[in-house]
Amino acid sequence: KQWYQRRVRADYKWFIYGSLTACGTDVTCVESLTIITSPETGYGDVEAYEVKRGFGINKGGVMMGAGKNQKLQFDVSTITFDGILLKAEIGHGVTVLWDGLALARIRVSSDVGRTCGLCGNHDGSAPNDVSQYYSVRKDELKSFADSWAVVQSAYVGRCET
Repeated sequence: KQWYQRRVRADYKWFIYGSLTACGTDVTCVESLTIITSPETGYGDVEAYEVKRGFGINKGGVMMGAGKNQKLQFDVSTITFDGILLKAEIGHGVTVLWDGLALARIRVSSDVGRTCGLCGNHDGSAPNDVSQYYSVRKDELKSFADSWAVVQSAYVGRCET
């Protein structure tokens, strides 16, 4: 099992981490997503929760779930489940979609600004999104993904502000 920094806003207002695990020969699945976000106003507590495979949600040690067409409202985030995809709107123009097994998609609105992480820097140039955190282009997918593996607090300082 390995944690990967999926995307983080360069000013550290939100983070999304994926715990990936092998689920077959040469196949990797998302085991859980950890989402950390702050109020858009900049005032108030940071919100953190983990969405687990099977759509269980761990918020502060309390397990809950979102039933089909049910809406969970946290302080910052809104979580809905349509029966196929879990959707977490985490503020700051960011939406996370997850199929509960292998595919996590992070949508970022055009006005969000720069980001960094496994999903790219959101600068409008798709070719430079496949670069390791130290800006070296890698065509080998595993090497690229491994460059974003999170080891302890190693993510700090990787993103330009």
